[in-house]
Amino acid sequence: MLSSHLAVAGATAALLALFRAASLEAASSTPEHHFALAFFANLGLALALGVVATPVVALAWSGLRARFADPTRFTALVSVALVVIPFWWLNTPLGFHRPLFAGGLGPVVRSLAVWLPTLALLAAMAWRLLAGREAAVIWSRAGAVFAGCAALAGLAHAYGVWKAPSPAPPLALELRAENPHDVFLVLVDTLRADHLTAYGYPLPTSPNVDALAEDATLFERGFAHAPWTRPSCASLLTGRYPPDTGVQTLYSALPRDVHTLPQLLRASGYETAGIISSVQLSGQFGFDKGFDLHDIGSSYLAWSGLDRALGRLGVTSRDSRYPRYDAAELTDEAIDWLEARPDPARPVFMYLHYSDPHGPYGPPADSDRWRDFASERARRLDEPPRLRPRGDAVYSAAEFEAMIAAYDSEIAYFDLHFGRLLAYLRASGRYDDALIVLTSDHGEEFLEHDGWEHGHTLFNEQLHVPLVLKYPARLGEPPGRRVETPAGLVDVLPTVQDVVDAEWPSDGLRGRSLLDHGGAGDRTLYADTLFVEPSLRGLVSGTDKIIQTVDESGLVLGERHYSLEDDFGEQRGARLEPGDPAFAGLREMLAVMAEGASGVTAERVELSPETRKELQALGYLE
Repeated sequence: MLSSHLAVAGATAALLALFRAASLEAASSTPEHHFALAFFANLGLALALGVVATPVVALAWSGLRARFADPTRFTALVSVALVVIPFWWLNTPLGFHRPLFAGGLGPVVRSLAVWLPTLALLAAMAWRLLAGREAAVIWSRAGAVFAGCAALAGLAHAYGVWKAPSPAPPLALELRAENPHDVFLVLVDTLRADHLTAYGYPLPTSPNVDALAEDATLFERGFAHAPWTRPSCASLLTGRYPPDTGVQTLYSALPRDVHTLPQLLRASGYETAGIISSVQLSGQFGFDKGFDLHDIGSSYLAWSGLDRALGRLGVTSRDSRYPRYDAAELTDEAIDWLEARPDPARPVFMYLHYSDPHGPYGPPADSDRWRDFASERARRLDEPPRLRPRGDAVYSAAEFEAMIAAYDSEIAYFDLHFGRLLAYLRASGRYDDALIVLTSDHGEEFLEHDGWEHGHTLFNEQLHVPLVLKYPARLGEPPGRRVETPAGLVDVLPTVQDVVDAEWPSDGLRGRSLLDHGGAGDRTLYADTLFVEPSLRGLVSGTDKIIQTVDESGLVLGERHYSLEDDFGEQRGARLEPGDPAFAGLREMLAVMAEGASGVTAERVELSPETRKELQALGYLE
């Protein structure tokens, strides 16, 4: 009996795993080259369910022997049911924390339409499998099914590897420095510069960032080049503007022939790690290029198809809507990786992408921390709003202030664990001679221009970001310097190149090194967003800023000018009429920058259901 049960359970598991992997790939949840990962991960899950079912099958065998001379076939059906039904429960998208029909009949009917025929098919297979009663026959038939499924999975994997995009040609670069500096690039998603104490915020949100700034050079006017994560980080890691990378929509990925900072550093002998709390920088969008370790927490779980199953079993505990590291987890991962490096003699590049200030707001460790930053009337609320109001809802003044306090508490939560990272770097002897860059990809709007969150304007509450650079002590840069010259995220890559004294390809780079404090004279910096229709593009040049509204053909529909010297909050802009000769040179420069680099085309990707779910949780999709 046990032999028959194991044979049937194994064949059932193989078919279930093949079915699950194929459905994940068909839905674009799993890249083709990870098909084998999905197959073998789900095979292990199904086999584990078969092992768990063994005692129940033994009891069924004992009960049925009194009524049937040979109950093998009936116990085989029990075996199939005890594997298929739990497997379905663990993987179905139906939510059991709410009424079954809360989402209507559609999801239930779709799920049953797939899984009931599957159960019937596997039951029929088990019945036929046991047509010959000899154990050898049973095992040979089950083995044939198992081997066939494994062979199909192998062929699918080989096809996926063949179909996967070929990587860019490897680089071979050299450093001129004998003792290269470690580089730590720390990005805090959705962090407004003016909510840090070091940038003049009146509340103590950031004591550890402030301490870093005392050892560093702080750029008063740091700017992102897009008001949302993916194009902004593409500019940070390539030194190019969004039109140059082509990363401007939810469906665009980094081009294979555009080199990134981790690629350049790894080719120069660095060990590279990216520990990232954002689906926007997943390998699906090309951001794994150049990283020895590219860890966004849940990617491989999502690709394997086990994320929902492990969540329902209680093995993983992240928010199923948006699985991401919080500051404590990300800092732990960073320190653990630094501790466990196999070759401590190699220089390190580490990119840490914290996402705590990104909505929904509320630090996980202390749900009442927001009260430390709230007004007296806001503290009377039981809890703060976590996101902007939906639909026609309007927040009261107390709710509005409480939400901003929750945002500030997220910054403070990041800062607490950023302090742990800095303490570790000091204790391990890495701090003094490392380049440490702290910045953000964009800010956050709280009704400054009648809007919420980010992505939809080019005003400074969304583009003004912190930019703090702690240079290696060996370079002799004076600490505590504050620079008013505008600087952009595109300047980070050339600055790293300058600090580590490397020779890298410079074609297409828009930034310049900040090691000499940004150089003399005014800067001209570009930004755009295609996240709204019509789209927006803008230019900062010295204290002047122009924002244009453009249609799909590039026709300028409207244009406004702002003087940032006395109106940094952009409340008193002047409308420029078509043909107005004022700022003609800036307009021409803006048009040229918006064209982007010739010959560069972004990769277009299809969003998987899981990625869609995470982007919806972030507010990028409805």
